[in-house]
Amino acid sequence: MPTVLKALAGTLALTMCASTSVRALDVDPGDYTALPPGTSAFIMYGNYAQRNSINVVGVGDINQGYQLDSAVGIARFVHWMDIAGITVDPQVLIPFGSLYNGRLGGSRVASSSGFGNPILAATAWLVNKPDPVYSTYFGITPFLTLPLGKYDRDAAVNIGSDVFQATLQAGLIQGIAPKFHVDLIGDVTFSTDSRVAGPGRQYLTRDASYQAQSYLRYALTDKISLAVGHSYTFGGDQYVGGIKNGLRTEGHQIRGVVQAFLDPTLQIQVAAFHDFGVKGGFEQDFGVKVRLLKVFAASK
Repeated sequence: MPTVLKALAGTLALTMCASTSVRALDVDPGDYTALPPGTSAFIMYGNYAQRNSINVVGVGDINQGYQLDSAVGIARFVHWMDIAGITVDPQVLIPFGSLYNGRLGGSRVASSSGFGNPILAATAWLVNKPDPVYSTYFGITPFLTLPLGKYDRDAAVNIGSDVFQATLQAGLIQGIAPKFHVDLIGDVTFSTDSRVAGPGRQYLTRDASYQAQSYLRYALTDKISLAVGHSYTFGGDQYVGGIKNGLRTEGHQIRGVVQAFLDPTLQIQVAAFHDFGVKGGFEQDFGVKVRLLKVFAASK
């Protein structure tokens, strides 16, 4: 056990910054709706989560002495345009915030605050069929995460990282009945290697990680919708010097979401979530995400 915990202290920084990046790629209900070319949007996210246990593959849950809270925001800028008859939305995501109240093996660790790694992305809609009831949207989104956030290799936790990440995501929205839609999203993420703290500055490598997300949405009124969702992440085994360290990205998350339009161009969303079945990482006991979406109509 002491050897495992020592390895954790050396590689937890990469685990947490990777978790922040993965959460930045979480999809909300309706995100894969194609808006008219010329439309722009500014989206602000606020996410709070508590973690009071960690799971290590081969060891199990460690419920004492491991803790981490996070308050993370994301500023997102999106613009829809037409390219050769296909709707495309280039966008940039800028994470920021703080990881704090951290404990490793019962010892306090310094918090990390500032900007995370920025993300560039663009969805291309291969199917774009709006309909009052049976609308269908299918898009593919490449993401590129850049290692420009705040990062200290010798720190226990970091809001940023020193790795590039490339993600390919596909999303489908399908109307299945009056007022009901289903959202299905899947993605795969690849990461470059990182140097970790400690003797020899060994490399930390990570296998590809995968995520599957789904929602069932119900339009309560013309302005208010409700959704329940599930996310499953898996893969992402980590290796230090070619040896597995017991950390990976595997776990389930259940979500409840309320979306409401305050006016035709301004929407607020509140979501609550809970992790379970986590293997090889921190479990979020409880989290809340608030999103504010402002749409700027297409220019005429």
